[in-house]
Amino acid sequence: MGANVMENDKGHFVIGLHRSFKTGSFSDANISMFNLLTPHLKNTIEIQNRLHEHQQQCRAGYDAIDCLPFGIVFLDRNKRPIWHNRRAAEIISNGKSLNITSDKIYCEHAVESHKLSWLIDEALRQNQYQGGQMSLSSEAGNLTIFVVPLGLEHHQYSALADQAQAVIFLGDSISDSKVSTEILHMLYALTPAESRLVNGLCEGLTIKEMEKAFGLSGNTLRSQLKAIFRKTGTNRQAELVRRVMTGPAILLP
Repeated sequence: MGANVMENDKGHFVIGLHRSFKTGSFSDANISMFNLLTPHLKNTIEIQNRLHEHQQQCRAGYDAIDCLPFGIVFLDRNKRPIWHNRRAAEIISNGKSLNITSDKIYCEHAVESHKLSWLIDEALRQNQYQGGQMSLSSEAGNLTIFVVPLGLEHHQYSALADQAQAVIFLGDSISDSKVSTEILHMLYALTPAESRLVNGLCEGLTIKEMEKAFGLSGNTLRSQLKAIFRKTGTNRQAELVRRVMTGPAILLP
């Protein structure tokens, strides 16, 4: 006795029940019960497949967030951190005057910690709040903190909406301005020298400053810049920086 329970683009799911000759044939009651249970088995398999797809989507999403060059911390309705990406862990471990535990995220100094707590409270209220920003300074450098409501009330993944209510973005002004030379070459076929020039522009350097830093003449740098404009389809330095800093080239290796 058997049935083709499910058939889709991934294959077939077939179930079969067997008895020994000594046991004898299936009774009408056995067959009726099998026919009754088969649709439920199909529903169970469909639910399992959807859960698996959902898990894969979540895993892909977290992996993508881990590639971002800035820190991200998700908070629940009780201000507890429920997940943070790799960059956030690096920023916190590098001594940026910010700490994170299983219960809270806080600053080393009371005044700054109070302000961060207030920003989180405002984000959790979600009363048309667009987010708030603060900065921390330490020997390790400057850190920009931006807190915004997540707004997932109508998100298709209700489980995530039940947990994550606010998100904190952590930006390191120094490390976040660096661009992957390898990706620049892959995307735009830039030479190492051209990639170094793009890196300088993204870090806020002028052509004059790069003349001294790179030991090259202004004419050489301007010639490289023209080649970069041509390869990236841009016409101005500001446009070039915006394209690079908002595209995949900014992702960390």
